[in-house]
Amino acid sequence: MKKLYWQKIRGICILTVVLIHALAYYSYLKGTWEFDIWILFRQIINFPVAVFFFLSGYFTKRLVVKENVVKYYQNRGGRLLIPLLIWSAVYSLFKIGISLINHEQIGYCKLIYQALTGQAAWPFYYIFVLLQLTIITPLLLTKLFDYKWCAFFLLITPAYMCYVYYHNLINTGVFFTNISIFDPYPL
Repeated sequence: MKKLYWQKIRGICILTVVLIHALAYYSYLKGTWEFDIWILFRQIINFPVAVFFFLSGYFTKRLVVKENVVKYYQNRGGRLLIPLLIWSAVYSLFKIGISLINHEQIGYCKLIYQALTGQAAWPFYYIFVLLQLTIITPLLLTKLFDYKWCAFFLLITPAYMCYVYYHNLINTGVFFTNISIFDPYPL
C-alpha cells in the first residue's frame, strides 16, 4: 500500500512538472497581466522538484551509507555524474556549434565555469543538485540526531530564502525571479 502511495505522489509531481513546462510560454510575456498570473501560479505549483529531492533522500538506505561511504559515492555518484557529464558535453558542443555558425567568439572560460557549476545543461540542474546532496549525505547522517545541528538545518533554508528574495527585490526590483544570484554570466 505504501508503494502505491509514493507512486501517486510521484505521479502528481510528474503531472505538475508537465504543467510547469506547458505554461512556460507565459514567462516571456513580461509586463502583462498573464505574466503576473503565471508568476503567482508558478509559486503554487513549484513543489515537484523539492518533493523528488525529498523522496530521493527518504529512500536512501542509511545503513548502506554508514557502512561503506566509498561504495555509496561510487553507486549513487556514478548514476548522477555520468548523465551530468554527458548532457553538459552535449549542451557545450551545441553552444560551440551555435557560436561557430554565428561567427561569435567562443568563451571557453565561461563554458568551463558552466560545466563545473552545473549550468552547462541548465534543464538538468536537478542532477547537479542531487550530486551535491549525495556528497553531503554522509555528513548529514552523522549530524541528524544532534539537536544543535537539527536547529541549524531547520533555520538555514528560511534564512537563505529571505536573503535570495531580499537580494532579488533590492537589485532587480522583482520579488520573484528565475535568475540565479550567483551566476556571473546571466542569460
